[in-house]
Amino acid sequence: MALVLMPASRGARIPSALVLMIALFWSAHDPVTGAIASPLEPGSVDAAQRERRYLESSAVAMTNMMRDMQTSGSGDVDHDFVTQMVAHHRGAIDMAMAMLQTGSNQKLIRIAHEIIVTQRQEIAAMQLAIAEPNSAAKP
Repeated sequence: MALVLMPASRGARIPSALVLMIALFWSAHDPVTGAIASPLEPGSVDAAQRERRYLESSAVAMTNMMRDMQTSGSGDVDHDFVTQMVAHHRGAIDMAMAMLQTGSNQKLIRIAHEIIVTQRQEIAAMQLAIAEPNSAAKP
């Protein structure tokens, strides 16, 4: 199930829609180079080669995610949680990008797009939350 963040006020919906449109546009772009993820045409490469390319990309994503999730502890549980979850979400984005580049099932390709968008939204929300002062803390 996808997480959809809709603002309560009507006036805020237009900027939110714009952010979502931008996120959808960029969801198929490599975050570093800006290149559009180019799915392989089903007939252009055999299934074994497609699977090998996916598994290689997925393994890199998993290795990076597990490495980046490691923390020795900063002394701030909130910071450590966000550090680990951002790495986890980036791993999901990388795996979804691998699916976009090698997959052929249109339903799964749509799900991969949704994963990219929602995981980026959640990363942004966590980073904003950690930047805000703790509402439970007394002044």
